[in-house]
Amino acid sequence: MRYTKIHIKIIIVVIFLGAVIIFASKIKFMNEVRELRKSINALQLKSKSTSVIIIAEVSAYTSRKIETDDTPCINSWGDNICNIHEAGIGIIACPSRFKRLDLIEINGEQFYCLDRMNIRYRNGNYFDIYFGMDLEGAKKFGRQTKKIRIYNQS
Repeated sequence: MRYTKIHIKIIIVVIFLGAVIIFASKIKFMNEVRELRKSINALQLKSKSTSVIIIAEVSAYTSRKIETDDTPCINSWGDNICNIHEAGIGIIACPSRFKRLDLIEINGEQFYCLDRMNIRYRNGNYFDIYFGMDLEGAKKFGRQTKKIRIYNQS
């Protein structure tokens, strides 16, 4: 196929616009994570003085549609947990009595309440650690009874 100068110019413009869109979405993602980290840092300063330890059933989940819904990366508060997880922030689904960003510590690892448990589990001591797309890691974790430390609980 023979391309004319106008075809080449159109291809260049399309490639340029694609790059601009990708760059803009990356900036939006970085800003979302930056704002979330600010909120987390502010909460950490307030929360370290008081905590509660409970025994809980802890399981794991991923962003597969079969485990979530048609928007597997969007949590109950509208955050993109796929991006947040990719940024290295630990995410856990909590019972509905917990607030967004409550800090949950399990075996020394910190997780932030950034999702809600399925309605069947919202009233008990059930938590679900987010494993991104790591299905094998989630299966390996399975379901465990753990002592967990909760900060920021009201």
